[in-house]
Amino acid sequence: RRGWGGHLMSGLMEEWVAEYGKDPEWVAEGLAVEVIGAVRGWLTGERNQRWLAEAMGVDKREVSRWLNGPTDLTLLSIARMAVALGVKPRLILTEEDEHGRSLPF
Repeated sequence: RRGWGGHLMSGLMEEWVAEYGKDPEWVAEGLAVEVIGAVRGWLTGERNQRWLAEAMGVDKREVSRWLNGPTDLTLLSIARMAVALGVKPRLILTEEDEHGRSLPF
């Protein structure tokens, strides 16, 4: 089974995800991890944290805090990062079967 970010999980991790996957705070943290991973993938060369901060009109320390530590990203901060990077953010709600595959609505 795959977890946040598509990584393979061990049996123990699967049990943990099954138990805590219903906790909204844990789910929010997982979403933040996915967004942070995607943003880091877009930052290369001259498009670094300083560039992103300038493009967003925020202090570099704020961008660093979002990308390097546990964070509670708001939809507005995610939207600002997406606009600065020229990408479209998406939030998709899906159901999964017992094998972790997304089910159509």
